[in-house]
Amino acid sequence: MSYTDPFGIDTADCNGPVNITAPGAPKVYYGAARCGIGFWYKDAEYLNTRRQYDKLGLPFVAYHVLVPGKPILSQARSFKAWAGSDCYAYSWDLEVANGCSPSKVSVDTRDALAATEDFGWNQLPYSSPGWINEYFRNPVTHQLPDWVNRYWWWLSQYLLSGVEHPGPVDIPAGMDPKRVLIHQTGSQMPNLYGSKYDSRFVDTNRARIWPFPGFNGSPVIVPEVPVIVTPTVPTRVMHVVNCNGLFIRPQPKKAGATLGLLLRGSEVNVVKRFEVGSDIWWSRVEGGYCAEVYQGFRYLR
Repeated sequence: MSYTDPFGIDTADCNGPVNITAPGAPKVYYGAARCGIGFWYKDAEYLNTRRQYDKLGLPFVAYHVLVPGKPILSQARSFKAWAGSDCYAYSWDLEVANGCSPSKVSVDTRDALAATEDFGWNQLPYSSPGWINEYFRNPVTHQLPDWVNRYWWWLSQYLLSGVEHPGPVDIPAGMDPKRVLIHQTGSQMPNLYGSKYDSRFVDTNRARIWPFPGFNGSPVIVPEVPVIVTPTVPTRVMHVVNCNGLFIRPQPKKAGATLGLLLRGSEVNVVKRFEVGSDIWWSRVEGGYCAEVYQGFRYLR
């Protein structure tokens, strides 16, 4: 895989309102947007983003963050209600443990995919090679469960430098390479599709298989018409802990006493962003500070 593979982006309301045909932004051939989290959080920008892909006849993927340990059927019903029909594919976003054991995460993931399979969807679960190996692989046999190869996959793998990963993505042993449709190559591309006041960066993706199997849409020519994207004024943003443990600090720096410890998968509601050199810190709604990026490692997603 290389940078010449068809390009796409994925967004959520933390990116603010986006214009996928913004002048000067890389052309997108497909895209994805978050429709919700669990059964309680509906993404505010999902419908606005989806309408743009539908209008242009481009492949569109609705994704929804699965929260293990919470009622699976309720999450599946919310996914169906908020995503709507006729998307090219539907993706469970699999990167939150919510304090659950690997076996619990694996079982809840299996059950969530089975629940939405009953909807007749083309399923495209999203995760990373590291997550799959840590949470799905049997610790005794070292095998992946059989259900993994029933679906297409969208895998993420980044470079710590922030530069887009050139590929190929590391495919976990036991996963059929022919079932990996998309590689999410990074999360640090300047956001040219919206207002920098909402989000400085946007996630990037490359298609490993193109055109997408079974896509029957008819892409249209996009006129070069400038569109003004009005920035929103977010009062709070939710992140998820992306490491085994993340300390809450009294100041936006790694020094002194700590106020607490957040485990992988914990939700972190933040209100203000601080850049300290190349490091990024956030103030929490509940008080204290957490690092999003520190010395090149991403602690929050």
